[in-house]
Amino acid sequence: MNQHQETNWWNRNWKWFVPVGGLGAIILLALFCALIAYIAFGFVKSSGIYKEAIAKAKMDSAVMHALGSPIKEGIFVAGNIKISGASGQADLAIPISGPKGKATLYVLATKSADKWNFSTLEVAISGSAERINLLFNVSSSLVLFLGTWEYRQRNSSSPTGYDNQGEILELIQACGLIQGFYFGLERTGEHGLWYTLVEIQDVKVSEDRRITFIVPARNLYRDRPDSLEDIETLTNTPTGFTRTELKFQGHLKNGDLIFHCISEPSECPEEVMVFRKGKWTQS
Repeated sequence: MNQHQETNWWNRNWKWFVPVGGLGAIILLALFCALIAYIAFGFVKSSGIYKEAIAKAKMDSAVMHALGSPIKEGIFVAGNIKISGASGQADLAIPISGPKGKATLYVLATKSADKWNFSTLEVAISGSAERINLLFNVSSSLVLFLGTWEYRQRNSSSPTGYDNQGEILELIQACGLIQGFYFGLERTGEHGLWYTLVEIQDVKVSEDRRITFIVPARNLYRDRPDSLEDIETLTNTPTGFTRTELKFQGHLKNGDLIFHCISEPSECPEEVMVFRKGKWTQS
């Protein structure tokens, strides 16, 4: 092929090389970015602070209770680690998961005199408000109480033999302690049904799997509040108030929470209330 023919061939076909060349450049750029990300993730995951944080999460009984076992690490890690000699800082969000769900392990730590110290080390459970603080030791007895529990009152006129809805108790762990929320029903006979939502007080859990708490005075609502945010944003306006305090003593038995209401009988929903974990089903 002479020079004139080569020139004509190039004039006719040069346009095909532009997209091919552009695609090749994009592929090379993507491979380069992937390589940089692989190196960065590798640096983070090989660091001592990352390994220590993961080890604590995998050994924590509350995390295993929430996610199941074994607990696995995700591929992508958000955040960064900066080290300068014997000093440094770490700010990480590490995805973890187990057979029962997913979560994010949050890490804030500083390095001084070649030693890492955590200021934050907690696991946020996906799809839940629950956060597990790994800087506090949580007893195995406390872990058994965590979660959502529901009670249904017997009702002979109902096809199932129970009310269609009931009291709900939500127990969470915070700073090594147990906290909770009581979604109550106020049954007033011919005057109808009111709902309540309040944070429980004076919660105590013992190693023999017993729990006590107080349901304080609370507002009454015509519609059942979904959360404290529902109340705080005034999307559900209270229609009344009850000053009655409910005092509960309970224990675990065969996977259920059995409570005795030790307030005045007229103030208690029932003297004995059996709460089942998770979604309530008729036995």
